[in-house]
Amino acid sequence: MTNRKTTLVVSVAAAAVVAAGAAWAVAPILPNSPLLPHAADAPIAAHPAAWAGGESVADIVQKAEPSVVTITVDEAPQQVSMRGNPFGNSPMGEFFRQFMGPQVQQGQTEHTEALGSGFLIDSKGDILTNNHVVDGGTRFTVEFSDKTIAEAKLVGTDPATDLAVIHVDKTPATAPLTFANSSKIRVGDPVIAIGDPYGVGETVTSGVISARGRSLGTSSYVDYIQTDAPINEGNSGGPLLDYSGQVVGINSAIFSPSGGNVGIGFAIPSNTAIQVVNDILRDGKVTRAWLGAAVQDVTPQIAAAAGLTKAEGAIIAQVDPNGPSAGRLKTGDIVTGFDGQTIHQARDLSMDASQAKIGSNARLTIIRQGRQQDISVKMARLPSQQNAQTQVSGNGGSETAPKLGVTVSPLDGEARQQLGLANNTQGALITDIDPNGAAAHAGISAGDVIEQVGNTPVTNGRSLASALGKTQNDTALLLIDRGGQRHFLAVPLG
Repeated sequence: MTNRKTTLVVSVAAAAVVAAGAAWAVAPILPNSPLLPHAADAPIAAHPAAWAGGESVADIVQKAEPSVVTITVDEAPQQVSMRGNPFGNSPMGEFFRQFMGPQVQQGQTEHTEALGSGFLIDSKGDILTNNHVVDGGTRFTVEFSDKTIAEAKLVGTDPATDLAVIHVDKTPATAPLTFANSSKIRVGDPVIAIGDPYGVGETVTSGVISARGRSLGTSSYVDYIQTDAPINEGNSGGPLLDYSGQVVGINSAIFSPSGGNVGIGFAIPSNTAIQVVNDILRDGKVTRAWLGAAVQDVTPQIAAAAGLTKAEGAIIAQVDPNGPSAGRLKTGDIVTGFDGQTIHQARDLSMDASQAKIGSNARLTIIRQGRQQDISVKMARLPSQQNAQTQVSGNGGSETAPKLGVTVSPLDGEARQQLGLANNTQGALITDIDPNGAAAHAGISAGDVIEQVGNTPVTNGRSLASALGKTQNDTALLLIDRGGQRHFLAVPLG
């Protein structure tokens, strides 16, 4: 049996962010206004934060610890490949077996366990943890601090925010933890983390809020809290408490080059958890609204190419023809506001849109061809994710665009099929690229499709050259389609 402690570790260059609970590779963004429960009778709510005056950490822990649990997750047996002994049945292999013990052979199955943490959120026996702790589990066992052990069942999960709720029928006589309003916390506020790192037993660490609004690049729906309170594998799903003993975050991941704590941990804000928990307890799943558009950040280069004075907002890279924004938003629009909230970057729009009321008319402030205007979009329910599409090749009728350093040809039916594009997609397919040219330096590759220069559509080399000739700035804003995914790139022409 393999014992798997879980803490999310996220990879960034040489370093990694580790899930604080089950082995998972890293795991939504908060609106500018506090999150409130969906229904008046919802069981979970944010309580006003009241920092305890003069109360020691020990007093806070003594009250909170009985509500924190260790979760053991049995996983389905998996077939594993041969590992461990690289020398087989040779004499060196026997030497290896004497010192390293028997190894798992190819074709054998292996039973695994994962360890994580969680905490009671109501008096009914509902427990909040991370999705990566319970993901793939077939049996869940919960142990309380008084050594009470109970079998748990899965209530619901939300992989998009890495949260899950499990339920036990009987709990010790202990009060559930309550949620603080995480929008009120400040950098420098002291916090306490409780969990079961590496399965050694319930452990308490403390630190401060190091930063807010962190992105791990894995979700459009989480604005992570960063803390230096030591978090290690097995801490995933445990609470991050303020000094009033209320939950401000759910420990989820660490940034680490080695897998151990280096003082950079991440927690999912309590306000995010409140909304997810209420949906799961009411419906067994999380429902989100959908704008029906792919967006990206407005970089300084894109801002310059679009004639903006500052790099702020979310630029529309693609509009789903069957989505709620069809006929309302256009590719190249820059969204700067959503229902009165300022949009600073793409994830702000993704988060605010996801939390809008389904069926409501959302008001968007946009910049279209240099002019600001307001439009309304009737929000729809987010459909299930569709499969990502794939890559490329080329065809004849090639023409060059020296300003970019590319050779292009028109799209035909075969190329569209290879690219996974809709039959009505138009653009200039890049069939060759100068490695020293402007396009290559901007990250454009052979197989990419140039659909627009600024707001001007292109279909071949002549229309591309014409559109580039009309560019008034030193930078061309290109709409690129790569494997069915559209995004803007700013390409300096000088």
